Amino acid sequence: MAIYIDSAMLREVEAARSLGWIHGVTTNLLLLAQAGGEARNVLASLACLEMGPLFYQLVSPTLDGMYKEMELAAKVVGSALVLKVPPTQSGFQFVNQCLDVPCCVTAVYSPAQALIASETKARYIAVYVNRATRLMGDGLRITIGRRIPFNIAI
Repeated sequence: MAIYIDSAMLREVEAARSLGWIHGVTTNLLLLAQAGGEARNVLASLACLEMGPLFYQLVSPTLDGMYKEMELAAKVVGSALVLKVPPTQSGFQFVNQCLDVPCCVTAVYSPAQALIASETKARYIAVYVNRATRLMGDGLRITIGRRIPFNIAI
């Protein structure tokens, strides 16, 4: 298991890096916008920290647009780039064809989406249990199909 910081704020990411057990950075459009400045510059600053994988979320709805975005992000981030791709028809197609950059199928809300993602060449799958709970009720039941009891021993 690896823990990533979900932020594009340079100060937050630097603080997380100093902990020694954060293994990468995940971003999305909202986080990049909140960081201020142009997204390209924010990504470049994050890449300079060399914290491990740097996740960038594609926003283009088309396959051609996704490839163009990938090329631009790869120029900025380099070999640490991991692409977050939505679980759409074109997203799944892109992940299955993308051999140059590792992909994460993101915003997965159902077992069916996770199953399809596992059949592609996705290296990561991001299940949004908390958001599913906020939007639709029992996030664990929705995302994995059943409720899992948690036992915590101290």
